[in-house]
Amino acid sequence: MTHITSGLMAQDSGIADLMAACYKSTELFAGTLLNERFYRPFDPIHRQIFEIIDDDSLPKVAIAAPRGIGKTSIINLAVPAKKILFDDSPYIVPVSHSATSAVQQSENLKLELLSNPLVQKMFRSIKSDVFSKEQWIANNGIKSCIMPRGAGQQIRGLLYRNNRPNLIIVDDLEDPEEVDSEDQRKKKKRWFFADLLNSIDRGRDDWRVIVLGTILHEDSLLVDLLDDEGWESINLALCNDKLESNAPNFMDDAKIKELYNDYKRQNALGIFYREHMNIVVPVGQAKFRQEYFKYYGIEDDVDLTISESELNNDRDVINVVMTDPAKSLTKESADTAIVGVGINVMTKAIFIREVVCDKFYPDEIYQNMADMAARINAHVLAYEVTGLNEFISYPLKNHMLTSGLIFTYIELKARKGTGGPQSGKIARVSSMAPMYKAGYVYHKYGNTCQQLEGQLMSFPKSKKWDIMDIIGYITELLDSGNLFFTPEEDYVNQSIAARKEMEELDKMYNEPAFDLPSVC
Repeated sequence: MTHITSGLMAQDSGIADLMAACYKSTELFAGTLLNERFYRPFDPIHRQIFEIIDDDSLPKVAIAAPRGIGKTSIINLAVPAKKILFDDSPYIVPVSHSATSAVQQSENLKLELLSNPLVQKMFRSIKSDVFSKEQWIANNGIKSCIMPRGAGQQIRGLLYRNNRPNLIIVDDLEDPEEVDSEDQRKKKKRWFFADLLNSIDRGRDDWRVIVLGTILHEDSLLVDLLDDEGWESINLALCNDKLESNAPNFMDDAKIKELYNDYKRQNALGIFYREHMNIVVPVGQAKFRQEYFKYYGIEDDVDLTISESELNNDRDVINVVMTDPAKSLTKESADTAIVGVGINVMTKAIFIREVVCDKFYPDEIYQNMADMAARINAHVLAYEVTGLNEFISYPLKNHMLTSGLIFTYIELKARKGTGGPQSGKIARVSSMAPMYKAGYVYHKYGNTCQQLEGQLMSFPKSKKWDIMDIIGYITELLDSGNLFFTPEEDYVNQSIAARKEMEELDKMYNEPAFDLPSVC
């Protein structure tokens, strides 16, 4: 109990028990002693942060957390305050992208410890004779030293008494104005690995380096640490890809959707994904950009005004339900993506009409495909069979037959790439990039395609691939059906001729000329 009681004023056993619990839990400590700063209830996203920072067996920790949830308050206030008050760390070095920022956070910590009435009541004053902005010594039992540093400042060789820094807290090390510069990124990485990580005493096992930030660039230091198996890491998002909140006490679903649409209107979805979902969005050679996304519908803001009913009944539109079933046919497997696509080679248009992505049992996959086909008037079902083969083909066809529905079935087979396990997928999704860039692809207006857009914008470093992977088969589908976009100068004449032929056939047979699209 030495760490717990040494800085405490005389207290009864009940308070001592509470303080013992606070010593073990930063969440309880923050909510109890720092309740004016942490005035909202904590969300599950916060508890993931508390869980990893409370585990002292993890020497190197990297945390990517969204903006605004209070991550800086946790890492720069709650963590060092608890370490100081409970005599748990002799040499603390808060680090930020600039010395000014680091000093400001250090001063906020100092002010909180000096003015917080609960801290003043329960602990002795930490005020000492050494209390400058550049470095201050807490008047606790072990005389903890706190020295804030900015990126690039001298940190190698620091020594306080017999201690090297044993707790280095790195918060927002990367500056938004500098991170776009390759030279600045390299310079910061060199300083971090050569200077900062060599300031600790590697001969001991009582040190920790905690790095907290928000992803600002695909080649950032934080991304490197998240990918490094030598670092214990978590990557947290404000919401999931359906815009459902992971921090409802901070922002509920409605507010997140409003925020998403604000960014979307300003053509800044990349910023939303990076800063609020910590999704890596390439900023240099991105194949899919927000400006490539075109929309159809009957609203005022669309690029092409056309209704769902028109797409259902237009003879030039081939409607297809495309599916990438999870490779393991259990509900605990990866997500299954089901996408409704309309293809009009005459007008050079591909319509992404519906997107369903979730965990499904096999019979739920088939039923969702059938339901979507009915909604979009699709007569073609295209599905990936790689790794499944007859385990998807036969039960799917059997289900559709028992439902009385007739379809053309197209098996999609993944082609393996030569550059590693993901290269086939990368090539498949990349095949859609020219179509997006040329303006041939239209997404249904609204939030129908938001999951797909998030995956495309972060390609090829996407966390999830399911939806964009199945639309990557569109080019294979077109090729297998000998469907090629008609040159613009020939479209009008061919369209008129085709429609006249259909009208004559309809008169002869008093029914549609064909039941199945020409892709068959």
